Amino acid sequence: MVAPIASLRPTRMRTAFRLLAMTVLLGGLSCWFLLGAHRGWTKNQVPIQHTDEITSIQYVTYEQRLVPGLDFLLASIGLAGGLSAASFFFNRNPPHP
Repeated sequence: MVAPIASLRPTRMRTAFRLLAMTVLLGGLSCWFLLGAHRGWTKNQVPIQHTDEITSIQYVTYEQRLVPGLDFLLASIGLAGGLSAASFFFNRNPPHP
């Protein structure tokens, strides 16, 4: 008896998980890069240095702005890795009736 030749085409669910993982990875990397590429923790306030015109004293004000840090980047890499690993739980070949 000869075993049937296995198809090398992955299932749709497996492909969907891998495409979703790639989308999460590229989205997280592009958001991190385009919003500031901060190499520390994520910030939601950014200090801005000002100088008083009359007394020449410098003071700091804070602007409400999101600057994603390495934790944001690592979270997107971890989520993409988890989705990619989850794709291996689906069978390569669908069961034959």
